[in-house]
Parts: sequence; structure tokens; C-alpha cells
Amino acid sequence: MWWQWGLLLCMLAFLLFLFFAVRLIQTATEVLKRSEMKLEFMQEQVRRTTEESERLVKVSTEVMEDVQKKLGTVDFWFAAANETGEAVDRMSRSVKAVSLAVEDTVSEARRAVLNNRDTAKDLVELMTAGLHLWHRLKASKSNQSKE
Repeated sequence: MWWQWGLLLCMLAFLLFLFFAVRLIQTATEVLKRSEMKLEFMQEQVRRTTEESERLVKVSTEVMEDVQKKLGTVDFWFAAANETGEAVDRMSRSVKAVSLAVEDTVSEARRAVLNNRDTAKDLVELMTAGLHLWHRLKASKSNQSKE
């Protein structure tokens, strides 16, 4: 009879073991399903994040290209402004040189007029004296021919 009680206890222990094993398998299955759902959710989040990152990179690249083009345009404007400044500087130097040349010419002409004024005055006096002499000579020839 002891062996029957022992067999009964073994059967109960085996049934209890099966109950807990089935329960453990059910719990593990539920945990695995929840883990799978969480992994799928995380995969979806990673996919969305990746898409957003790709869009952000694309927009950033476009913005950088646009900025690069605008900087190239600005570089062109700065180069043009620099060339314009150099041209204005050259023109200013040319105007200064012409101004100095005109000023020198005017000063030279003024000096020449002042120097030649005396010469012109002397020339007029000589011409006047020459004319007086010629008139006297003519008058004296007329007087000699009448005598």
C-alpha cells in the first residue's frame, strides 16, 4: 500500500509539474509576443527616424548647396567691387596726373605771359619808334625832293 501512496504522490507531483510547465510555457509565449510587439514598434520607430534623418540630410544638403551658390555670388560681387575700387583708384590717379599737368601748363603759360609782357612792350615801343623814323625819313625825302 505504501507503493500505491508513493505512486499517487508521484503522479500528483508529475501533474503539478505539468501544470507549472504549461503555465511557464504560456507565460513565456506571452512575454515573447510582447517582446515581438515591442521589437516591431521599435523597428517602426527606427524606420521613421531613419526616414526623417534622410529627409533632414537631403534638406541640409540642398540648403548647403544653396548657401554655397549664394556665397559664390557674393564672392563675385566682392571681386567686382574690388575691381571697381581699383578702377576708381586708377581713374583718380589719372585725374590727379591730368590736373597736375594742366596746373603746370597754366603756371608755365602765366610765367611765359609775364616774361613776354615786357618783351611785347619793348617790341611795341620799337615798332612805334621805327614808324616814327620811317615817317620822318619819308618826310625828309619829300622835303629834299621839293628843294
